[in-house]
Amino acid sequence: MNTLPQVLLQAAPAAGPSAESGLMSLLPLVLMFVAFYFFLIAPQRKQQKAIAKFQAELKIGDSVMTSAGIFGKVVSLQDSKVTVQVAEGVKLVFLRTAILSSDDAKAS
Repeated sequence: MNTLPQVLLQAAPAAGPSAESGLMSLLPLVLMFVAFYFFLIAPQRKQQKAIAKFQAELKIGDSVMTSAGIFGKVVSLQDSKVTVQVAEGVKLVFLRTAILSSDDAKAS
């Protein structure tokens, strides 16, 4: 009859995993992270920088689109606020960060 320690010794692998196979098992994970970065993170950061640059360069008279999809023309600028005229006599105040793009850029 086998005792418990003998059964455990027979079930245990003869040699532990080598350092090389440990690194090789991490390689797919590292490659997935690199692909994830280049296909998702990097383009998103580039787009965010372009939007931030556009928001910083806003000027009176620009035709813009807000994050809510409202189109209008910038009639006044403050540090963090933008007043947009959406119709004759109708002006709305938005945070500068709510202005996403130029209406002219979407038309072309």
